[in-house]
Amino acid sequence: MPGRPEVSVIVPTFNERSALEALHPRLVEALRPYTAEILIVDDRSPDGTGAFVRSLSPPGLYRLIERERRDGLAMAVVEGINAARGDVVVVMDGDGSHPPETLASLIDPIREGRAEFVLASRRLPGGSAPGLTVRRRIISTGASLLAWPLVRVSDPMSGFFAMSANVAARADLRPAGFKIALEVLVKCRPRPIGEVPFRFAPRIAGESKLGTNEIVHYVVHLAELLRWRTVQLIGRHRPSLPTVVPLATTTAVWAAGLPGPHGVEDRREAADEEARGARFAYDQILAHEVEAEPGDGSGDADGGETARQQREGAFAAAAPGP
Repeated sequence: MPGRPEVSVIVPTFNERSALEALHPRLVEALRPYTAEILIVDDRSPDGTGAFVRSLSPPGLYRLIERERRDGLAMAVVEGINAARGDVVVVMDGDGSHPPETLASLIDPIREGRAEFVLASRRLPGGSAPGLTVRRRIISTGASLLAWPLVRVSDPMSGFFAMSANVAARADLRPAGFKIALEVLVKCRPRPIGEVPFRFAPRIAGESKLGTNEIVHYVVHLAELLRWRTVQLIGRHRPSLPTVVPLATTTAVWAAGLPGPHGVEDRREAADEEARGARFAYDQILAHEVEAEPGDGSGDADGGETARQQREGAFAAAAPGP
């Protein structure tokens, strides 16, 4: 395909040839308004997924990336993001659960400058998830609740989203497990964020990749993101936070009754002073969290709309009906 595409759609696959056969005409139709490329990132599926992609037309619409080793669905998406050439990057599953008909609702707000990141949500009015079993509903709900301290979106587990191409370049993405939207939202901090409803359909073919290992990877990933976020906050308040470590040391020495560099009263005064400094630092972190909470915003001096109100208004037209 000549020139730079407007849109890159990344579809990680493993043994999903039959699903792609059904998705192909729907993808072509959904992407007709755009100059687009579809990147199939395949883990050398034995069912002939790669051979099928190479046979597809129109020529140049599809690009096939065949990976030598499988290291998780999320890393397959990262490889696709790194290879994408479009100004808008879309991530969707290749099993048929993410409908191509939702693509315009994800792409258009970014092309028009109304958002940097748009998430397809099963939990908004008009969204649904008939493709989820009871077990997967429970797991998805639990995973979303665990992510609540980090992001304020309705469905961080959907796996169906679009973003401006420059968003991913803001951080070194190293997700563990199968969900990358959470990694992008936390580390790249896109603004504004939009959400549109979609119907999570039953898969056309293939089997769910969600197993015990993926759940463990998600918990590890979540812990790593929490650690990363904490380090970032400490870095932003570095002048205040060095008192925290001396406080712990002095308090431990004092509580143990061990000799310190000063007398008991001096150590007590030093600990009190350090406690005041640590409390101030902690208050500053909490204040920063309130200001920087994803999805929140503040009105201007003239009483303007909040960022959330602006986003809701902006995406009312983009959201498909029930």
